[in-house]
Amino acid sequence: MNKHASLFFCLTTSAVLALTNCSSSSKGGAGGDFCTLARSYEKTQAANSDAIFGGQSSPATAKKAFDQVGQAVAAMVGAAPAQIKKDAQTLQGALRSLKAIMEKNNYDFTKIGTDPTAQAAFGELNTEEVQQASANIEEYLSSTCGITTTTTA
Repeated sequence: MNKHASLFFCLTTSAVLALTNCSSSSKGGAGGDFCTLARSYEKTQAANSDAIFGGQSSPATAKKAFDQVGQAVAAMVGAAPAQIKKDAQTLQGALRSLKAIMEKNNYDFTKIGTDPTAQAAFGELNTEEVQQASANIEEYLSSTCGITTTTTA
């Protein structure tokens, strides 16, 4: 994975509910619609990561992947229980910011990798608030949904 793809992968992982490279536990888990959507998202994210990083990704492929992930995250935010709703909204906001950076650079990793403004904007997404929201959702996914996250970023 090249430097630009790796940066994108790390940021997507933290900004999008930390579900990339997760493994679903078979211990069941309740949690209703949110957990069902989280399990579905896990598959969507894995498929989109393969689409982007499985070969030479085009801007059109990256845009399509972002659109699909955005739709899945919006559904999860809508179904998030009160105890993690704010955290889900925080991460959705980070994803929107990430998408704006991608749009500004026409979903071209080479442009992002050489644009100091884009690099600075990426850095701004890694705030304490985003990290805490991610940790809170990971805890909920583990304790309620039976989804154990094992990020490798």
